[in-house]
Amino acid sequence: MPLEPSDGQRAPEAPHAGRPLTRAVNGMVTSPHALASSAGADVLRAGGSAVDAAIAAHAVLAVVYPHMTSVGGDAFWLVYDAQNRSVRGLSAAGRAASAASLDWFRARGMTQIPLKGILPATLTVPGAVDGWCEAHAAYGRRPFAQDLAAAVECARDGFTVTERVAPSIARSAEILAKNPPAAAIFLPGGSVPRPGQRLRNPDLARTLEAVAERGRAGFYAGPVAAEACRYAREHGGFFAARDFVEQRSRWDAPLRGTYR
Repeated sequence: MPLEPSDGQRAPEAPHAGRPLTRAVNGMVTSPHALASSAGADVLRAGGSAVDAAIAAHAVLAVVYPHMTSVGGDAFWLVYDAQNRSVRGLSAAGRAASAASLDWFRARGMTQIPLKGILPATLTVPGAVDGWCEAHAAYGRRPFAQDLAAAVECARDGFTVTERVAPSIARSAEILAKNPPAAAIFLPGGSVPRPGQRLRNPDLARTLEAVAERGRAGFYAGPVAAEACRYAREHGGFFAARDFVEQRSRWDAPLRGTYR
C-alpha cells in the first residue's frame, strides 16, 4: 500500500499494467503478425516509402497469415500524399471471370454462390498483386524485388506457426485434406501443425520470386497464371488466360463523409 507523501498530497496512482504506449520518431508499421510488421519497419529503415513498407508487410502476411490473406485476394489502399496534402484511393479488386454469370449457377440448380470451393475461389481474379505493382509504380522508392524479399524468405525457409494460425488450420483440416497440394503445405505428415512448428511453402516462394523479378507479368502472365487457369479448368472453375491479362487496379478519389 503506498505511503502518504509528507506534504499531505496523495501519491499518484500506479500505472495500469499492460502493453505500454508505442511511440516512434520516424515511422511505424502495424499488422496482425510481428514478422510482417518487422518487414515493413526494415523497409522504412532502409529508406523505403510507406508504400514500400505496406507492400513488404502485406506480402509477408500472405505467407504467415494464410487464414486471413493471400496473393489470391484483393487489396484496397488509402494513400496520403504529404506533398499534395491529399488522399488517393487504389482499388485492387479482382474482376469477375469472363465465363461467370448468374445463369451459369442457376443452370446447375444453385440459388447462391457457394461459400467454399473452386467456384467462389475462381469467380474473381486475384487483384492484390496488381495493386502492389500499381502502388509501387506511383510511390515506391526501393526496387520492387527488395520489398518482397522478406516474404520470399519466409515462404522458402519456413515460418513458425502461431496460436492463431494453428486452430484455423484445424478448423479447415477436412477441406484441406481433400486437396493434395494444400494438404502437403498445411497438413505436413497428414497432421495439423502445432503452435511453434515450422511450415514451409516453396511453391509460394517461387510465385513471389516471379513477381519480384517480372512485376505484374510474373503473376498475370507466364507459368503462374497458366497454372491457375489449368487448375480451374480441370476442376470446374472459371479462370481463363484473358481474365488475368485484363486485370487492372484503379485509382479513385476516396469516398468522403462527415460524422456527427
